[in-house]
Amino acid sequence: MTADDLRRMFRFNLLTLRRNLSKLTHEQSLFLPPEGGNRINWILGHLLATRADLLALLGAEPFWSEEQRGLYSAQNARADGESLLELGVLARTLVDSQRPLEAVIENADESLAEVSSILSSFDSEATLGQRLSYFALHEVYHAGQIGSLRRRVGLPGAIG
Repeated sequence: MTADDLRRMFRFNLLTLRRNLSKLTHEQSLFLPPEGGNRINWILGHLLATRADLLALLGAEPFWSEEQRGLYSAQNARADGESLLELGVLARTLVDSQRPLEAVIENADESLAEVSSILSSFDSEATLGQRLSYFALHEVYHAGQIGSLRRRVGLPGAIG
């Protein structure tokens, strides 16, 4: 796994997320599926909190405080929508987080092939590059959830 491979994965995620978020209102982002699952707003905030954590783990300054990240922790997954940030703020933060994310990946390029304990996972022999690719897969999983939820709130699919 190279830094270029990882940057491409995260760029694809950004493109997918931006498409799935297009034309969504803040109110729509607060829809809570009655049968379970999470709000679009929480899912996006969760991805941003995870990106901020990743930056901190790789030695960069996280763009969100601990308090902001806490709003989107697993413990708050079904929290009242009034405590969540505006969707527009989250969408701008997503775009703004891309450059620092790509920078830490580039800075880690020479370490990507080394076994790493950063970002715990089920695979104790995983390299840093593999662990970062798991993180990219985590993002695309949630991007798909957002795509499904946008249909639930009455918008057409945004991908293909």
